[in-house]
Amino acid sequence: MAAHGPEHAAVERPAAEDPFVANGVAAYTITAVTPGRAHPALAEVPRQNGH
Repeated sequence: MAAHGPEHAAVERPAAEDPFVANGVAAYTITAVTPGRAHPALAEVPRQNGH
């Protein structure tokens, strides 16, 4: 799952509601990243998608 936004809880909510998670079959690990740290061109990716 990829998400963009400042609120960690906004990502945790849909992950917790995933049917695989709700039934104990899977679990998510949420990791925050800054795309521009990997390569300067990636800093523009969230903005290109209207965010």
